Amino acid sequence: MRFKEFITQSVHSQEKGNEQIFHGFLENSMVGQVVVFASGSMLANQAFCHMVGYTEEELATKHWRELNHPEDLPSSQLDVDQMLRGEKPSARTVKRYLRKDGSCFWAELYTTVYHEPAEWAPYFLSTIIDISLRVQYETELETMKKMLVTFLDASEDKIILKDENFRYLVVNQAVAKEYGKEKNEIQGRSDFDFLDNVISGQFRSADKEALRENKIIRSEERIGEKIYETRKFPVPLHEERVGVGTFVRDITEDVNQRELLRKMSETNRIVTECMIKPFQSAEEQMEYALHEAQHLTESEYGYIYLYDEEKQEFTPKIWTNTVDDDCAMTKPRGAYPLHTAGLGGEVIRTRRPIVIQDYQNSEIQTKGLPFGHLTIQSYLSIPLFENDKIVAVIGFANKKTPYTEHDVTAISVLMNGVWIAIKKKEKEKETELLLERNQAMIENHDAVMLLLEPESGRIVSANPAAMQFYGYSKEELLKLNMTDINTLGKDIAEDLRHRALLRRQRRFTSPHRLKSGEVRMVDVYSCPIPYNGKTMLYSIIFDVTQREEATKQIHYLAYHDYLTEIYNRRFFDESFHSMARTGEFYPLGVIMGDMNGLKLYNDTFGHAKGDKAIIALVERMKQSMPADAQLARIGGDEFAMILPRTNEQEIRAYLDLLEQRLDSLNIPTEGTDVSISFGYGLQRKPEDGLDSLLKEAEAFMYNRKYYSNRSSRSSAVHVIMETLFTKSEREKYHSERVSQISEAIAKSMKLDKEMVNKIRVAGLLHDIGKIGIEESILNKPGKLDTKEWEIMKLHCAKGAKILGNTLEFHDIADWVLAHHERYDGNGYPNKRLGEKIPIAARIIAVADSYDAMTHERPYQKAMTSEEAIVELQNCAGGQLDPAVVQLFLEQVLVLHPLKFL
Repeated sequence: MRFKEFITQSVHSQEKGNEQIFHGFLENSMVGQVVVFASGSMLANQAFCHMVGYTEEELATKHWRELNHPEDLPSSQLDVDQMLRGEKPSARTVKRYLRKDGSCFWAELYTTVYHEPAEWAPYFLSTIIDISLRVQYETELETMKKMLVTFLDASEDKIILKDENFRYLVVNQAVAKEYGKEKNEIQGRSDFDFLDNVISGQFRSADKEALRENKIIRSEERIGEKIYETRKFPVPLHEERVGVGTFVRDITEDVNQRELLRKMSETNRIVTECMIKPFQSAEEQMEYALHEAQHLTESEYGYIYLYDEEKQEFTPKIWTNTVDDDCAMTKPRGAYPLHTAGLGGEVIRTRRPIVIQDYQNSEIQTKGLPFGHLTIQSYLSIPLFENDKIVAVIGFANKKTPYTEHDVTAISVLMNGVWIAIKKKEKEKETELLLERNQAMIENHDAVMLLLEPESGRIVSANPAAMQFYGYSKEELLKLNMTDINTLGKDIAEDLRHRALLRRQRRFTSPHRLKSGEVRMVDVYSCPIPYNGKTMLYSIIFDVTQREEATKQIHYLAYHDYLTEIYNRRFFDESFHSMARTGEFYPLGVIMGDMNGLKLYNDTFGHAKGDKAIIALVERMKQSMPADAQLARIGGDEFAMILPRTNEQEIRAYLDLLEQRLDSLNIPTEGTDVSISFGYGLQRKPEDGLDSLLKEAEAFMYNRKYYSNRSSRSSAVHVIMETLFTKSEREKYHSERVSQISEAIAKSMKLDKEMVNKIRVAGLLHDIGKIGIEESILNKPGKLDTKEWEIMKLHCAKGAKILGNTLEFHDIADWVLAHHERYDGNGYPNKRLGEKIPIAARIIAVADSYDAMTHERPYQKAMTSEEAIVELQNCAGGQLDPAVVQLFLEQVLVLHPLKFL
């Protein structure tokens, strides 16, 4: 059935007169008309077919749900269900329809359920209006509204829109923050709801003026300590309604800056006037400055008192005319003490500017004022200092507005500038008198004196001593410029004259060339003086050539070692901190060296030869240094080196290379090898300091030092050996042989140099734990009984404990502890098995066993080498490591059969 046929049949069931109207309204309607049956099938007019892009025949095959956007289906189904249940006869819905091409559009839907005629009942008739453009417009409008709100809220200015009744329509976040409320709490209310009546009245008056004048009204408003720039303007609303828009900006800082610039500009003008005007006296100069400052601060009264800090006395000097007019006191003209000064003395007591905005309600008001004193409302006072002493006090009173920090700044700058100007004029007059008085003395003085033109450096005058020093006649000197004499160059010479002219630098040292061509270092003392109406530079010159040479030598000695002439500890520390501070040389490495046996060398051959040995060692180290390294002597027998931009691998490689080169360059003197042991420290973090690096280097150095061949006579090793060997000389020779055998085995195993050295020392100290065992047990001629054997077995643990408590030997303690462990796990003290025993302990065990068998003991005779070899082979895999036994027999004993007997 087509939509037209449905309409026709439906109309036939109605009155005949309605058929044409009903048909035209539905079939030819510009809006969509759809009939939906209980089965879900549809009949639609041409307008709806055009909306969805289907033909009427295609729509007839669709279920109504297929055309609904999935998100809108639940609400549509609910409307259908409610109408079918009779809960409502019709429904109005806004939802999305799907077009044939997959796109969608928004529509407003009006649906009514019908129950006649019965053969189609129930069915629905829907009128559908495409509102996509309206939805798009509303969406864009909402987006624009959000953008506008975001834009307004981003402004620090306060933005307000009020309606024609001056109630808030729109406010931004700055307004809400100012009022401490949410924006929706402000909207619809007026200023009187948030502000006091006075300020609200001012705002209301300005709002009315903007509407009345129908233009932008600009104003500045002060609220408390804040100053705001406000712009108000009419804003058309709706239906001829006009509201008021407002922009409010905090311009307190801008106004303060403008005021400061204005006052500083005026200050500069007044100071300049004081500098250049031909005042007859200092009093006239001060009076001019005081009245100008009174106008600058907009004060009613002003005064200047001189002050003697030693006597603590005031002397009234200058006051404004208004003081004479209004003060009924008999004004004192003489000095009076500080304790009677009242308000005027507060600035002396505090030694800083004071500001009182409300004198009547201030604490100082309780001190009172003398009878007849002029009335004080507000007050500003500033001290003037000269050489850290207060020399004068400036005071102002009764400004209509509060005194500000800018008033304090401007008056401080002004009056200090004026005081300097006064003192400058006084000095100029004094200088003129001095020049006239001392001209004869200058002519006859032995010191070199020149008078120079500051701008050009031309020599204007010279005394006889100058002619004698430089070798020129007076006529020749007066034709010269200082650039002809000063060898620093034109630009530097001009800068020095400029600094002297401004009194920024009075003394400087520079090289001067004499007529003979010789260059001498001179100290120049120069200052500006008035001369014939101009400012000239008066210079006194002293020959300091010998002093400068001595200074260079002193500076050299301050940073160099007197003996070796390399850097000293002071330079080393300062150089490290300077390089670390810049961060350009990170990471910094520090190598520290300690000479071996220097004291023994000095004791044997004398300190003179010891010094030569130190110098020779330094020369060898210098030959092996990287180009960017810095070498310093930081103690009698201690040296250190800074290596910039290095790493762990590089510094260790360099350390090994340095020791190899020193060994190759070393030439024994008087039969004694004076050598050096090294350690290093490296920055792991930029903040690692010199102390921590030196400690790290020192620990590393001593660790290497005690395992190094060159330091085998270390006092620490010597003391440990002697402590045991005084009890038993047999133990001494046994330990030395075990040390040699252990070293030979370690070398045959191709272990690294440091490991070989450690094993050699461990072999020497393997029985150090016997120190605590009584001599009667150590030297017993027969076999030990059970109790004595248990005591003897403790020497491993005792030895490990002794070595573990030392910095130098703690890492070989475990080897000494384990040298009586058995490869089969039946040894002591911990019954370790196989390779769980350290390789060093397994090596020492073989060396110990072989030496014990081949040398006589109190309780047994010595075996032959052949017998000992058989016994070692029998013990391999049981007591001893078979691999170590095999290597000892095949590589060590075969190559050196007699060495270990």
